[in-house]
Amino acid sequence: MPNRTVLIVLISLVLVVQVIIGYAFNYINPTTMAGQRTAGLLVALDSLLFVSVISVYERFFAKTVYVEKEEANE
Repeated sequence: MPNRTVLIVLISLVLVVQVIIGYAFNYINPTTMAGQRTAGLLVALDSLLFVSVISVYERFFAKTVYVEKEEANE
């Protein structure tokens, strides 16, 4: 299992790739097929980034909340 730093670096790399793709293809008309594919790629990278951030947060930063069980006989 990779540690927290490696996961944060990987998420940062996904963000950098997304920025590079967005900058490189910003001149493509979104009504063309190439524009549609580029938009789909950026949406996929957005989804991957979102899921990665949530996963890393839950794994390393979220604190578990313990709730005491209430007695059934009370």
